[in-house]
Amino acid sequence: MPNYDFTCLSATDFENLCRDILQKEFYPIRIEAFAEGPDSGIDGRFIDNNGRLTILQVKRYENFTGLKSILKRELPKVKLLKPDRYILMTSVRLTPNNKKTIKDIFEPYIISEEDIWGSSDIDNRFRNYSDIERKYSLLWPNSEKILQALINPENRIFNDILKENIERVSKKYVKNESYGQTLKVLENKHYLIISGGPRVGKTTLALILVKHFLEEGYEVISVETCIREAVNQYRQNVKQVFLFDDFLGMYYPDKTSESDGNLRILSKFLLFGFPSSEDKRIILTTREYVLQRVLMGNGILYSNGILSAKYTMDHHSFTMRQKQSILFNRLDEIGILKTTQKAIVDEYEFKKLIQSDKFNPCMPDGFFRTLDANIEAGKLAKALYQYFENPEEIWLGVFNALDERERCSILALATMGGIALKDDWIEATDTLISMSEKSSVNEAMAIVGALKILENSLVKTSLEDVTYVDVISREKRRRHIVRLSDVSFMDFIIQFVRENNTLLRELLKKACFVEQFYFIFGDDKGWRIRRKLNKEDSSLAFSLYKDLCQKEKSCLLYHVGEKYMKYPFPFVESMLNIQQMFPEEFDGGRAMGDMITLNMIAGDCSSISDKVRLCETLDEGLVDVDDLLSCFQYSLCSIQEYIEFIEVCLNESRYNLLDERFFQLMDSEIKMAIDSVEGLNQAFELEMDIDWIENALIEEDRDFDIDFGIFDEYYRLLYEKRHKELSDSE
Repeated sequence: MPNYDFTCLSATDFENLCRDILQKEFYPIRIEAFAEGPDSGIDGRFIDNNGRLTILQVKRYENFTGLKSILKRELPKVKLLKPDRYILMTSVRLTPNNKKTIKDIFEPYIISEEDIWGSSDIDNRFRNYSDIERKYSLLWPNSEKILQALINPENRIFNDILKENIERVSKKYVKNESYGQTLKVLENKHYLIISGGPRVGKTTLALILVKHFLEEGYEVISVETCIREAVNQYRQNVKQVFLFDDFLGMYYPDKTSESDGNLRILSKFLLFGFPSSEDKRIILTTREYVLQRVLMGNGILYSNGILSAKYTMDHHSFTMRQKQSILFNRLDEIGILKTTQKAIVDEYEFKKLIQSDKFNPCMPDGFFRTLDANIEAGKLAKALYQYFENPEEIWLGVFNALDERERCSILALATMGGIALKDDWIEATDTLISMSEKSSVNEAMAIVGALKILENSLVKTSLEDVTYVDVISREKRRRHIVRLSDVSFMDFIIQFVRENNTLLRELLKKACFVEQFYFIFGDDKGWRIRRKLNKEDSSLAFSLYKDLCQKEKSCLLYHVGEKYMKYPFPFVESMLNIQQMFPEEFDGGRAMGDMITLNMIAGDCSSISDKVRLCETLDEGLVDVDDLLSCFQYSLCSIQEYIEFIEVCLNESRYNLLDERFFQLMDSEIKMAIDSVEGLNQAFELEMDIDWIENALIEEDRDFDIDFGIFDEYYRLLYEKRHKELSDSE
């Protein structure tokens, strides 16, 4: 039998819980409840079948001494009320003598000691009512039954980790302003994007929000790879909450057309699938710098105010008491004695550290695993001080413990984005080592040995299917993938490089893939460091970059859902990056010689909007935007391409390209797409696409060569398709 600690509930929640139990006990009699505030001694009341007035009073205290004192002050209120029966429920565990004392205080209003409910009595009834138990998530860690009931065997969402995560999160979570604010966003918008830096509690908050909706009877869907999972599991008239943790990926996002497609589906899913659906919620988390990187190269998430439902977390928003509670909850998890915790506050001035900007309560699990449950207060305080004063020292110590070859391996992989084909990683590491004065030339075999040393600690390897994509074909090959095992380690390495000018210059000179420039200069901090380079270094770096572009040396491995994609050299993306990193040297594109041509841009695998954006940054006369768009006007081959082309033409005011022939070809494409629809989810996606096209054209308020009545025909055909799907399924 679980022993619940009801003091973890707020006073209001405990009152609600007690009323819920009595409502079950005295069913079908309805117990009245009242608003928060002074209660005049009444937390609930009802008239029984004999017309007698019963008053309920609930008291949440930790010990009998405090309870007894407050009850004596309650007696005058009870005398004024003159109830026929008085029931007291309290969070204090009561002995028989305690109950006798309470009955004597309230004589004659407490008829029997059975009307005095201590914590043990509430325990005994509470475990019989699983629907009530399910409503109060802070009590879940005490109940094996509720944790098991939450696991849906038909959904892989939390089959293996739900029980562990709920128990862990419930123990360490300290409610703060972010909970109420994000819950309000979800109630208004029905979707929420939680962003922030590393280790600020994004996932913890998301899980706590999920628990709220579990209490409300929602089914939970964990989106693990891409938004299509959510679309496939979307069920009409079913209360569902979708959790998409780290929705932009663990590493810096790719900029493939498939990635753009996923973002477009996500934006439509948020705009059309949630605001109008009272029974749907979706919670997404991402690192803020990853989100900003996506926004720099892709405006999809800006559209229609999607980011109005974004909440940015910062550990500085926690109060000192909340920070201390979070930390001590974590120490409780590993069994650190309460006396030890108190000692580090009283004897080691730990409050000063908690108040400092360096304190981040969301510490990695790895740190706590290094602590012994019986650690002395002095040693615990020292370990905490060292971590918070210099958190990078944990990674710096690890990095410095590696030999030169292993450090070069880690540096190479980090500057490649933290994930790469093994062959590309070996080439980058070999280039870095072979150009070092302290190393011999060509140590490929030694590099493989270094990888084995690093494997299962800092680097992970796996054998995966990688799809090689070109303009006319796709070919799958089994390739070895290497990646850094901890994202925070990659963050440390990149920051370490950016702050070390000597190392920065050496890596720029020895880069053998264009992406190694991106990940060193990948955000706002990177651009500031770029300006620290002197003119000679900038000229050298640009020359090396240009050479890599001419050789089409690319290592970026696109990780899309569960698939790994390898595209041809990303020419457009490379030009967009180089002109941002080296604007003076780039010289409006003229410094690239014969590389920038209409055919090179048009034939690239990037999105049409990126191609237009590149053309607009080039000097006049290099590549004309109208000429570029004319290449695609009559050769689009999917609904997504038509949407992108229309969006670009409207944004660029190229209305002349949306002519009669264009709409005739689009009509054929849409009807062909409708004819090939399989399943309700595909029909739902296609209807959203058609709706977007219709609204975009209507809102432009121009005389396009299209009969808008054709859209009614599309919706009719889709309705017939959905009706047939439903009939076939029955």
